[in-house]
Amino acid sequence: MTSTPTPALAEPIRTVSRRRLLVAGLGAAATGLPAWQAVAQTAPPAVTSNSHVQWLGPQLKAPARRIVLAQGRMLPALAIVDPAIASKLVGWANDLSTMYAAENAAWLAQFPALAQLPVVGRGRPETLSVEQVLALNPDLVIYSRQVAGSPSSYARSTTFQTLAKAGIPVLVVDFFMQPLDNTQPSLRALAQVLGTTAHAQPFIDDYTRRLDGVRERIARAKPKAPQVFVHAHVGSADCCFSPGKGTFDDFVRHAGGHNLGADLLSAPTGQIAREMVLRLQPDIYIATGTDTRQGTGKFLIGPNIDAATAATGLRDVIKLSQLDTLDAVARGQAHGFWHGFNDTPAHVVLIEALAKWMHPQLFADLDPAATLRTLNQRFFQVPLQGTFWTDLPGAKVAAAPTHGHRA
Repeated sequence: MTSTPTPALAEPIRTVSRRRLLVAGLGAAATGLPAWQAVAQTAPPAVTSNSHVQWLGPQLKAPARRIVLAQGRMLPALAIVDPAIASKLVGWANDLSTMYAAENAAWLAQFPALAQLPVVGRGRPETLSVEQVLALNPDLVIYSRQVAGSPSSYARSTTFQTLAKAGIPVLVVDFFMQPLDNTQPSLRALAQVLGTTAHAQPFIDDYTRRLDGVRERIARAKPKAPQVFVHAHVGSADCCFSPGKGTFDDFVRHAGGHNLGADLLSAPTGQIAREMVLRLQPDIYIATGTDTRQGTGKFLIGPNIDAATAATGLRDVIKLSQLDTLDAVARGQAHGFWHGFNDTPAHVVLIEALAKWMHPQLFADLDPAATLRTLNQRFFQVPLQGTFWTDLPGAKVAAAPTHGHRA
């Protein structure tokens, strides 16, 4: 893992004003550089050791206290780093409420003031209102890599240029695109700009220890990697969406499996025809779902979903998707998990569950439920309560044959 240097706290936090915008713009024109590059010349970005964890624009003199969150569903991750983060937000995107309603409700129950936060977007790049962000006078805007786009595009971003002209820095972090490479650097960078490094370090240590435990056991045993098909958002779209490289692929590989979607898709996600899935006959079938109850035929799993609902829902959506003839289903090698693991350090729990599904004897002593209880008690501001992974009802899991991949 790459360590992330501390973002230097060099430049005073100033209020947004027309004069600031004009002065920054003149400075950019004088140098002939894009605005964010011109600002950065006087205060070089400090977070540069990781391509997906970036610091853009001027630097802070003190820990950030007025923060805009460009993707609301990052809130649980930020709260691991800073237990007071809810009181420091002055604006956010509303994607937590639209994508994970039960999780959002739990946050509102514990922090009612979040309901009054100005909404600056919907968690997608094209929806962010830079005018609303400027009006909130933040001293920091936090972006996810997913919303910020490719680092090569930052110099062309009119949003980043406008924020730089106003003297507002941007921190880009990543828990989604390459989570196993970028979670630790992202947590460290967040802790540094929030002034909470001592608070964040115990979680980072615990997270690292758990990941290392899985990886080292796989490396020693060298088991054959079962071929896994991950069926994303099963029941909510045409069959069959699946992750390519990154995100869930990282988790499957770390746990000692081979993600078939990575062989077939060049993008982070894409669609694979049902006929192809049936022809491939994966060793293990895994579905993802959420707690969103809108519509019919959904796989409900996540906060406030009970175990029986999740298990029977998995069985029903597999049949609805016409994948119940898969050999993996007949063997009981069909499972499901909460899609919300894709953008939070809590994914360490999912990796343990995946390891037990794919290598049950090797990881017989691993207890993901105990891990989740520990994380809830020690680190999570709002505990994850509900069902977050499941098997088919009454399934007697038979060992999955493997096709020769080495983990």
